[in-house]
Amino acid sequence: MQANINIHISSNSNRLYYEYINYIIKDRLGNDNSVIRLIELYNIGFAAAKNGNLSDAAFQFELARSFRENISRESSVWLRALGGGNLSYYYYKIGDFVAAKQQTYENIESSRLIMEKYACWGLFWSEIQQLQNLGRIHLKESDIDSFLNICYDTFPKMYLALSTWKNTKIFEIWEWELFTAIGYDMFVQVFTETIQSVLLLQQGNDPGIKQDLSQCLKLISTYKYSSIQNIPKRFKLLDDFVCLFNKILTLGIESLNEKDLIFIDESKKNRELSSVLYNLIISVG
Repeated sequence: MQANINIHISSNSNRLYYEYINYIIKDRLGNDNSVIRLIELYNIGFAAAKNGNLSDAAFQFELARSFRENISRESSVWLRALGGGNLSYYYYKIGDFVAAKQQTYENIESSRLIMEKYACWGLFWSEIQQLQNLGRIHLKESDIDSFLNICYDTFPKMYLALSTWKNTKIFEIWEWELFTAIGYDMFVQVFTETIQSVLLLQQGNDPGIKQDLSQCLKLISTYKYSSIQNIPKRFKLLDDFVCLFNKILTLGIESLNEKDLIFIDESKKNRELSSVLYNLIISVG
């Protein structure tokens, strides 16, 4: 059936992540004014690009490029790790997908280097964001298979980090709490955007929707977040939601019982999950 898809993507993960980035800047780069200034220029350029003012964005990034030539190699790594995503976004907005992808791969590599060298484990979520950005570029290029492969690669990465990093890499309570808070919102964002994109791409094609979503659900359902030791209780909502999602996809809305309907009503507290559930029901119900 033809569906009127309504998309709402969470901004919570972005907010928490940038709070973490600001903490790193203050804690690790307090004396490196050159990198801090470049990050500010990247932020201004990103804001301009997001508002559609591409000429101003181009000016800001060109100004940053002139300053960038005078910083050390180590500082360049910090810049790509903490601000490179803004430059990738600018390339994406002007339609230079080759440059956007190249910059994104460099951002991921730099994030990994800083994360391991300075134990900035929250930068793991930078890699997840960058993978999402690559997926969006593939969508623009109508490369649906590459988009789905990136999405499917993201879920095991998130689960592995959340299930193994406590007391192996992350020891401070405050850092673990922030790491899991970002992780929860990031899962919701990745899950929501993946499902919504499939519903839009396959709109009106019920077999295509079920095939792509079945592949997604088969992967995600193998990871039980609520069974992870030291994980916040709200992660159980994700497991329950995936189970319900799979039930609707495989058995149809006729299979829903009173308990399912209560859960659906309670899930409205999370606007993103409620939105994607609504879109699934009107698409394959």
